[in-house]
Amino acid sequence: MSEIALIGKKIGMTREFYKTGQLVPVTVLKVEKARVIQVIEKDKRGYKAVQLGYGKIKNSKLTKAMKGFYAKKNTEAKKKLKEFRVKDTETYKEGNEFGLEIFKDTKFVDTRSKTIGKGFAGAMKRWNFGGLRASHGVSVSHRAHGSTGNSQDPGKVFKGKKMAGHMGDKLRTMQNIEIIKTDLENELLQKQSILRLESDFTPAVKLDGFYKTYQIIFCLIFAALIFLFFFFKEFKYFFWSVSIFVIRRNRSIELWSFYVFIWKWYFIRNIWDYCF
Repeated sequence: MSEIALIGKKIGMTREFYKTGQLVPVTVLKVEKARVIQVIEKDKRGYKAVQLGYGKIKNSKLTKAMKGFYAKKNTEAKKKLKEFRVKDTETYKEGNEFGLEIFKDTKFVDTRSKTIGKGFAGAMKRWNFGGLRASHGVSVSHRAHGSTGNSQDPGKVFKGKKMAGHMGDKLRTMQNIEIIKTDLENELLQKQSILRLESDFTPAVKLDGFYKTYQIIFCLIFAALIFLFFFFKEFKYFFWSVSIFVIRRNRSIELWSFYVFIWKWYFIRNIWDYCF
């Protein structure tokens, strides 16, 4: 059943909670049952597919051709028809209906829909350009996109150049969207909204705000250096140079405090060796 898809309509948003108590914003979709209108065989069109119909529509809004098509199939008219190519058509028969039950054992789905149309937008809004300087020397060009092409060679603007134009209203696919809840009785599907949550990050530890993986890797490197430093005294010069590089690389207050903590242990160790 994973070869076919369902069409839903967004009716609103709400929120749910995980068992851990974490809040999750969700999008509520109205997903009506889809009916198999016709089964397409390979000997007729060269490929195997299943045509599904979604939604309801009045017969008065249909063309004569579509009225004849639905009369031939002996089924009620559908608002939208969609084909899905399948490997085997034996499991599908005309008149069968599919609903949210196909997602019974599915935890993640791929969604495809049109983005919100923004109309004609400039380069700064459409492509996140920085614009020109907002100080002296710039006149009526603060939000301009700048140069768009070269001089005489090649003397043209290449296709795909990021410029001002129509923003949004394009088909986009989002993969691995989590299904939060399904309501078979009311034909409602609640899926996770497109939002980067704290659970999307993969920190190994939580130490004074350490959430980035690369910082954790540097901490592990520090731990290995500490081990070598305490057991091999001649290793201290190498430890000093590597630690300074790590501090300059991260420019982090937490990492600096961790660095000071290490050198405190270094002095304590020298005092211990001197006394005992």
